Amino acid sequence: MVAYYCSTFLLVLTCTVTIAVWVREQRKSDRTNGDRKFGKVMVGLWLLMLVIGLVKESTTHSHSILKAEQRRLLSDEIVRLTNEVRQRDLGLEVAAKAQAGLEKQVRNLSVRLDENSKSHVTSIDSENRLRETVATLSEQNLDLKQTLNRVSLKNQQIEEAVTEEAARQRTFRFWTFML
Repeated sequence: MVAYYCSTFLLVLTCTVTIAVWVREQRKSDRTNGDRKFGKVMVGLWLLMLVIGLVKESTTHSHSILKAEQRRLLSDEIVRLTNEVRQRDLGLEVAAKAQAGLEKQVRNLSVRLDENSKSHVTSIDSENRLRETVATLSEQNLDLKQTLNRVSLKNQQIEEAVTEEAARQRTFRFWTFML
């Protein structure tokens, strides 16, 4: 910034001194009218060069300010995009960890489901075996009841036979005694 102002000041000073010297020489000299027109053209050219130099310096300075501003904006944009990328990377890492955790939970649930299915199948098998055992025991119970009924019937028949035999023996003893 300081260099810009110093260079502009030196350009203006150089042009001003050159024009002042030339104008003084023109007044002192005894020149023709053509020389004076040539001198005026030269002064005009020097003024034009001065204006062009000032415009160039001003444009260069404005351009450098714009470039610096653009660099700053680009730098800010790069920082912002870098931060966004970092946040996305962190988000992806978190999402990957969450996905891994969910996959682990799914595997654990699958294992539990398999175990429950196996135990359910085992329970169904056990239940079927118990039903078969109950059916077998029911049949055996029925057979035992039938056997018990037959034994009871046989016992009743034996008791009746014993009672009849006892009655006959009493009768026989009675008659034997009586005779």
